[in-house]
Amino acid sequence: MRSSKALLLTLTAWLLWSAPAFAQDMFLRKGSAEALAKECRAVLSADLDKMQAPADAMWPIGSCLGFLNGVIDMATIAREESPKTAQFFCIPRTVTGAQLAKVFVKYSDNHPEQLHLPAAVIVVLSFKDAFPCS
Repeated sequence: MRSSKALLLTLTAWLLWSAPAFAQDMFLRKGSAEALAKECRAVLSADLDKMQAPADAMWPIGSCLGFLNGVIDMATIAREESPKTAQFFCIPRTVTGAQLAKVFVKYSDNHPEQLHLPAAVIVVLSFKDAFPCS
């Protein structure tokens, strides 16, 4: 049990450190929400609570979650700078990374006409739709 917690902490630290930079480079240059949706589908097939996923899904999972967290960080900074105008979405603290990936994938599936748009734009739209600020 203790070793699985250590593994979880190590993996989380690695994902937080490495995935956002890779995800930003990959999705901003390749551009589309379609590419991110493909990566995020790997999250749907994993059991993150038990830290179980196919070996070939680890990189896409990290890329997806890193990118989603990067968008959330960007929105948080914007909200701090302009609290009245930059209230894009309000995600409850209890929402997990896997749930965020499901929200994004579901939005992407429901709006295929938008998949050519930049990934960050569609992430914001999907979160705004699922987690509106009241």
